[in-house]
Amino acid sequence: MEQMITDNPAARTLRVLKEIDEMHGTNDAKKAWGQALGVDSTDEGTLLIRLGQFIAMPAEAVELMNQKFPALKSQATTWHHKLMSALTRQSLSSQISTFTTNYSGSANNFLEVMDQMLALSSPPQLDQSVIADFQNTLEDLINDVKSRDLELKVKEYLVKSLRRIVSSLDDYYFSGVVPVMESIEIVAGHMFTDSQFKESLPSDLGNKLFSVLGAVADGISIATGAPPSLWNQLGQSIQALLPQGN
Repeated sequence: MEQMITDNPAARTLRVLKEIDEMHGTNDAKKAWGQALGVDSTDEGTLLIRLGQFIAMPAEAVELMNQKFPALKSQATTWHHKLMSALTRQSLSSQISTFTTNYSGSANNFLEVMDQMLALSSPPQLDQSVIADFQNTLEDLINDVKSRDLELKVKEYLVKSLRRIVSSLDDYYFSGVVPVMESIEIVAGHMFTDSQFKESLPSDLGNKLFSVLGAVADGISIATGAPPSLWNQLGQSIQALLPQGN
């Protein structure tokens, strides 16, 4: 959905780096990053994947800054080089001070400027209570799907797909809106393209499925700049494809 406005990667970067800055320098580096990134630090593979995702975030923020505020390109580039240098020079097998020695809290000053400037053209973030409400509604839907007499592959697909949406909402404050929207669009796309899947859904469950997904998508659209009406139209189109009366 190309008309959507990206959320603010500078805000997401700043949130992580502020948490790191508040930690004692003698803290284990892996534990510190695990806490800041919201993953289990003992699972090294997951930690490294998440750290790699984090490293991409400031580059996205700098790219947006350069597009919107080209006069500050030099300052943005200098800040980015400092952060990348600190990230690559740290030792994950040592203390977090191996990072903070080269990137202290004061280095966030320009990042805070970036955050405020990009926020001028970025939609507001969703409140945590809204995210929690979405997740609770999705969990109720998952339980409903589990209780239904459906083909096993259909049930497994729906549960897995809905869990993916819940997980992407878990990561909203780290990864932003794109993974949430993509996980919803995958389910919608499956409904459009797989007639066997579509026909195996009872109409009441299909209607409930897209009522819930439509509500989540409408709420998420606040954080993307997409008109909620797009999702209403999508839901109506898909519901029209559902078999009625089964």
